[in-house]
Amino acid sequence: MLAESGFDSDIANNAQEAEALLAEHHYEAMTLDIMLSDKNGIDLYKELRKSPITEHLPIIFVSATADKTRVSNAGKSLTGTVDWINKPIDSETLVAAIQKGISQFENQNVKRILHVEDDADISELVKILLDDSYDITVAGSLNEAKIALAKGRFDLVLLDIGLPDGSGLDLIPDIRKLKHSPEIIVFSADDLKIKQNPYVAESLIKSKTTNEELISKIKDVIT
Repeated sequence: MLAESGFDSDIANNAQEAEALLAEHHYEAMTLDIMLSDKNGIDLYKELRKSPITEHLPIIFVSATADKTRVSNAGKSLTGTVDWINKPIDSETLVAAIQKGISQFENQNVKRILHVEDDADISELVKILLDDSYDITVAGSLNEAKIALAKGRFDLVLLDIGLPDGSGLDLIPDIRKLKHSPEIIVFSADDLKIKQNPYVAESLIKSKTTNEELISKIKDVIT
């Protein structure tokens, strides 16, 4: 059904396979059965919503118990569910739900920021300072940042230099290779001549930058 409508898809036969695929690839949407062999689909859904990589992924429940499960979970936190579709599957209903989910996700007026920072206090402060119109993914190392960039699309990378597995500056070439290359703001304790780098929109020193100045620069760069 999906192929006939122009969609490429991967198949996971259980939750473990789904988690492995989601860790390796970026998807526009996901259909999810409820009665999986190794985990309840609702439990998997809740776990996915806790991950910054999949927290906004459009998910369509497709199950023989879709209506029953929807009713029993009414009022519970299943934010982001696009639709509940019963088996046997109606092709038009399925494709319409997927298109709706992708459209909603793409049209969200949310700026996505990848904050590459190993200091949890600083990353938490930035989350508090920015409002709900900014979606922040935190990466505590170069490796985590590379994984996040491979899976998701960002408008801005807020980049620390001193990371546990190397210099944040080593990430810049990877950022520039992306099809949709995000802006870069270096926000670090190191007083380096980063502004000389043509790919860096702003360079801020933590000890010399107020909270107001940081937020103002972020909004200026990606507004």
